[in-house]
Formats: sequence, C-alpha cells, structure tokens
Amino acid sequence: MGVSPLRRAAPALFLCGPLASAAAPDEYESSVLPLVLEYCVDCHGGARPKGDVDLEQFRLSEQVRADPETWWTVRELLAAGDMPPEDEPAPSPSERAAMVEWIDAAVGRELDPDLPEAPGAPTLRRLNRTEYQNTVRDLYGVHFPAEKEFPADEVSNGFDNSGDGLSMSDLLVDKVLDAAGRVARAAIVVEGLAPPARRRFGPGVLSGKRRGEAMVLLTRGDVFVRHEFPRDGTYVLRARTWAQQAGDEVARMCFVVHGEKQAPIDVSAEREAPQVVELTLDVPGGWHRIAVRFLNDFYEAEHPDPDRRDRNLFVGWIEIEGPVDPTPPSAFQGELFVRFGPDLGRDRERAILDHLASRAWRRPASEREVARLSRLTPPDRPLDERVQIALEAILASPSFLYRFELDDARTPEDAVRELDGFELAARLAYFLWSSTPDEELSRLAGSGRLGERAVLDEQVTRLLADRRSRALVEGFAGQWLGLRSLRLEGVDPEAFPDFDEALRGSMVEETLAVFEALLRGEGDVWELIDGDTTFVDERLAAHYGIEDVEGPELRRVSLAETERRGVLGHASVLTLTSAPTRTSPARRGKWVLEALLGAPPPEPPPGTAPLDESPEASAAASLRERLERHRDDPDCASCHVSMDPLGFGLENYDAIGRWREEDASGFPLDASGVLPDGRSFGGPRELAALLRSDGRFVRRLTERLLVYALGRSLEPSDRPTLARILAGLDPDAPDLPSIVRGIVHSEGFRLRRASSR
Repeated sequence: MGVSPLRRAAPALFLCGPLASAAAPDEYESSVLPLVLEYCVDCHGGARPKGDVDLEQFRLSEQVRADPETWWTVRELLAAGDMPPEDEPAPSPSERAAMVEWIDAAVGRELDPDLPEAPGAPTLRRLNRTEYQNTVRDLYGVHFPAEKEFPADEVSNGFDNSGDGLSMSDLLVDKVLDAAGRVARAAIVVEGLAPPARRRFGPGVLSGKRRGEAMVLLTRGDVFVRHEFPRDGTYVLRARTWAQQAGDEVARMCFVVHGEKQAPIDVSAEREAPQVVELTLDVPGGWHRIAVRFLNDFYEAEHPDPDRRDRNLFVGWIEIEGPVDPTPPSAFQGELFVRFGPDLGRDRERAILDHLASRAWRRPASEREVARLSRLTPPDRPLDERVQIALEAILASPSFLYRFELDDARTPEDAVRELDGFELAARLAYFLWSSTPDEELSRLAGSGRLGERAVLDEQVTRLLADRRSRALVEGFAGQWLGLRSLRLEGVDPEAFPDFDEALRGSMVEETLAVFEALLRGEGDVWELIDGDTTFVDERLAAHYGIEDVEGPELRRVSLAETERRGVLGHASVLTLTSAPTRTSPARRGKWVLEALLGAPPPEPPPGTAPLDESPEASAAASLRERLERHRDDPDCASCHVSMDPLGFGLENYDAIGRWREEDASGFPLDASGVLPDGRSFGGPRELAALLRSDGRFVRRLTERLLVYALGRSLEPSDRPTLARILAGLDPDAPDLPSIVRGIVHSEGFRLRRASSR
C-alpha cells in the first residue's frame, strides 16, 4: 500500500509560510465548513461516524471553540497528512494550510499562553546508564562504568531518559545487584572481608601466537593481556611457563608492565613439568598492558645436538592477583566517618545510615527504613562492615534505582499537586546534570524554599554554571542532533583516506562546544542556525581550511569570511547525513525537516526504486540530475520535493564536511534551491538565513528540550506550557538559559498528576 497523498503533502505544508487567504476565526461557516463537508464528513458524519468523531455536527464556529480537544486532533491529523485516508479525496495544500491556520486561531491551544497549564500523565523513571554512573560518582566518588556494564537503554521519544523506554530486564536486574555490591565495596572499604581478587588469562584471551593449549614465542617478543587494576597497590603477577631449551643457557623471560621491563627470570622447566614464575610489584591503578617477554631466542641449525638447536618459550597462562596490600579507606569513607564521629556514641551508626539512605533515595529515609538497614548485619560486626552491607542494600533498592514521586493514599486519582521540595530537586538535578541533587539542593528541598521562584532561578543559574551540566549538553544535544549516531556512522576509507577516529571525535566536540557555549549564555539559539563562529582544534581547523590553529584544545574561531553557518556547516552533521561514499541531499534535507523544523517526512512507500548508483550513471550525470529523474516517480516526488531542495543547499560540502566547488565526478555544483512555498536560496549561507526566518526552529528546540526534561512525550495538556515558554522568550534573541528557566517554572515541570492505583 502506498503512502497517503495527504501524508505526502505534509512536508510541503510544513514548509509553507502563513497564508494571507486563511480564514479568520469568525469565517468558519463560509471558508472552512465547506472544506469539512467536502473532505471529512463522508467518514466522520452520518449515523455511524468513524472513531465516534462526528464533524458534521460542527456547523458554527462557536461549536468548534466549545470542543478544542477534538479540533486540535483534527488539526494535528491535517497537518501531518494523516487525514483524509489515502483512498479518499484530499484538499489541496493551500486548502489544508487554510484549515490548519483557522484551527490555530480558533482553538488557540498553541497560540494562547494565557490558557491554563496542566501536568501530563505521570511516568515512573528508572535511572538510565548515564544517570546511574553520574549518581554514584557524585555521591561516593566511585567511577563505575555503567555505560559499559549495563545493557543499552531503549530510546523512546527520541531520548534514552524517557520513562516509556526505561524497563528493567532480568539481565539488568542481575547487573544492578552486582553493581550495588561493587560500588558499596569501593565506597566503604572493609579489610579482610574478601581475599584479594585473582584473575587468570588463558590462551583464549592472551594476545600472541597460539599452539594448542599454550602461547608460543618462537622469537623474541611478547604474549600479553590488557587488564584494569582497580587502584594503586601491590600486585602479584604469575605465569605458567616452560621452554624448549637450546644452546648453552636456559630460556629467560621477564614481565613487562605498561612498557617497563622487570627483572629477567630463568625458565628451566620443560613441557613435562612447567614452572610458575612470580613477581610482586607496585602498579598504579588503571588499564595496563601486562606481558611475558622472551629475552634470549636461539637458533643454530648446525648445532651438534639436534635437540638443542632451537630455543622457544611457552606460556600456559598469565595470572594477576591483588591488590595484596592493605586497602586504605576511600576518600568518601574518611569524610563520612569524620562527619559522623565517635562522639555520637550509640547514635553514630543510625546517623550514618540515615544520611546514606536519604542522599541515595533523594528523600528523607524513615526511622523504620533505617532500622531495617541496621538489622542487616549482626550487631557485633565492625562499623565499616555494617555500613558497607547497608550501603549495598541502599543501592539495590528501588528507591535508588527509580525516581519515585509518591502520592498520598488519600489523594484522589488524577488530582494535581505540587511536587514537594525533594521531588522538585530530583527533577531539576536530573534534568540539568543527569545526576542526583547535591547537598545544597537537598538542604533547600528540606527547608521548603526550593519552590520559590527567586530561589529556583538561583539554583538553575548555579547548576548550569557547574561542570556537571556538561551532561545536559551530551545527553540532550547529542541525541537531538543525532551526534551519538555519528560514532557508528561508516565512512568509506578509500573514498576519504583523510578521515580517522580523531577527526570524528573533533567533529562531535565542535557541535557540543557550540551548544555548551549557548547553555552558558554566550549568544542566542539562532547561533545554531546561522552562527558565524565555531570551535575547532588543529585537526578540525585543517579539515576546514582554517589557518593558525595549533594544538588539541578547542578554541573559538570566526567563520565570517566563509560560507559555513551554524550546525549545517558542522562536519559532524554533514558526515552524519551522508552516505559512506558520497553526499545525500535527501538524508540532509530529512535531517533539517526532522531535527530543526519538527516536520519529518513520511517513510518511503514499499517497493520504491532506489537511486541508480551504478558507475555508469554516476559518470553520465551529476547527483542533482539523477535525483531529479528519480523524482519523476510520483511516489518518490511526494517526499523528495521537500527534502531535496534543503539538501542541495548543502552540496558544497562533501560527505565529510569539506568545502568543494565540484562533485567527485567533476560535475560543477549547484547549491541553489526552491522550497515548495516558492522561497528560494542560492547556497548554504542563504539557506541558513531562510531557516532563521522560520519560527519553527525555536519551537522545535523548546519542544525537544521539554520532552527531555519531562521524560515523556508531550500531550495536548502540554500545549499551553509550550506556548507560555515561547511567549516568554525575546523574539529577536531567544537564549537557551531562558528556555531552561521557562521549562523549570512551568506547571508541567513543577506539578504532578496523581497516578491511578
């Protein structure tokens, strides 16, 4: 089945400016009703209207205004092209736009910020991997690699912090229980509870040449493994070895730790009776390469004893044990036991557990909960052991893993209430830091003052200025703009031999740095569309042809004398939206529609013929010419008519974002375009200026940030919230901190609708 003609028309509709001919709110009967009767009431009228939606009854504009939710649904379906169905007569683009504009004016849910706000449906949110990792770092100073250890979080509504996607699989249950123990043991060190860790690496893991059940060194060289040492400390290295002896001396080896050779060791053993060699040494924490090196290879083909002509070394396994030295208390542990010192007497343990549980659970722990934690360990055990086991239970609790907002049992279902201070602090911290509230936020939450507008503003300013707000840059901008996908995007090494992983990393950091500067208040959000400065390091500057930039540090540079403007000139976006071997105007145009304008085109209908990519076709015509022929197919034209002009405006950038004047086949480039509404541009700078004149970008950015903050999709009840945030911005210079404050002050953020029970 093909795509609905109305659905196909939607992208063109979204690119149209306001229509001067659209009906005013009091002209429903003369201008809009005839269109409703012609295109809608065959399905939504009569005795049995589809979906129980009877549009035939709306004969007067007053009747429309009396049922805003029905007509807002009509508006959304019309704008998206999902109504009428594909096999029914459809209004023209101008008729459709007129209907949409009239509903906007009449119902006013998007246009009137004075309408009452209301929170959407409640959602339960688990800590995602990033939030877990940041939370244990900020609470305990423990760097637990949750992003590697836990399975990937599902993306819902475009983000991985959305409650709809944060399920708890059986695998994740096992992982978080294991993590609770590991984090607790790192935060509260207890000597003697467990023997030193011992890890053995056999031939299936070791790097080198394998022969049967052992690794063999036929000449001088290494057998090695990479291992993460949990801390600075003393470790024991062992290797099971033997040798094929030859010459006048026994085989010799040494351990090599992170490039440093250790003392030589003789290996006199032979295959029948291997020996285990051992070395004890101090090793700094972190990842190190641990190797066994063969030191004295020997080969003499004419040696008089045939059994002593070739000396070789064999390694059965390498083992690492430790740390074997006493483990010092963690920094967190030292501060905790000083803060709650022996002077507290019998109340010391209760005070420690109350503090740990309240901070981890982001609310005051009850006396009953603290008492249960205290009973987990026999009372005669040492305090550090009792605290460690209690902390493991705290971290395994749903109160830590989920961000609960608990309603009183007496609260009526669907009643709306203000968040208490601790709930608001958690929403604020996880929005701006992807981490738990710090002690200042927690103190304000407990005092009841956090909800005051001035106090909340002060905290937003403080949190945005903190280095932890980098999590908002990476978590929001990285997903909204698709930058995370760039790390997985393939680039053909033969077509682009200059591309490497260092350049890929610099591309991502450029875009994140621009967004981070805006978050710090350095400019308005239009910088993302047509900004004439950016951040580059030496590698990226050379890629762009910018001179006098040295070193790996990012620094701001001017683009005023170039064609690059905003993120559409960033190599990250341009590479992300290209094919491995060439540019893709369709992908680039689709990205603009979806990410920047909130008007994603429909998926291509099944069976649509792909673009001819043969060498013959590429040599015979430019990509633009081939795409124009591709659009001769009506099924293709409906989508490409809106995507391709936007993408062609970026054709001066190759598939990895370098400026060019002709394509890879030598055809001259034409970066001009005409949008479906007749607006035209002559290249990337004019395209950027045209997009800046389209107010939908600020709306799209605000809408996406609101979704990220709330952790759920937006509902009809959120439209006044969105309108009020937009109305509070400077129309000439809307800035990102103002959008953040608008979200934080909104009722959707500060209020909660009671959940069903």
